[in-house]
Amino acid sequence: MSPEEAKSERRPLRRGEVYMHTPTGKRVVVLSDDRFNAATHTGCVLVAPLGRRPGPASVPCGDQDPVGGFVHVAEVGQTSVGSLADCACMLSGRTMEHLNRALVTLFDLPY
Repeated sequence: MSPEEAKSERRPLRRGEVYMHTPTGKRVVVLSDDRFNAATHTGCVLVAPLGRRPGPASVPCGDQDPVGGFVHVAEVGQTSVGSLADCACMLSGRTMEHLNRALVTLFDLPY
């Protein structure tokens, strides 16, 4: 199977999944909406790094999450789908609710 075929058979990334960002070697959380993630023509998703220590506008992972640490919402950025590997897990619904509120606050969005 060619690399292009492998990419086309890859399932869409889902909001809340934790991946390894291969260029940096850091874990990141997918923050973009699943409808956007499924649009293969973009080839990009919005992510935020997962760190060990809290930072400005960070959200702690909860007891129900399979990983620990803090999602650094203030460092949200765009990355290519191809730069993400090894889906580690999905964050809990409770943590995703906290991330939603942090994004609303950070970007001064209506809630």
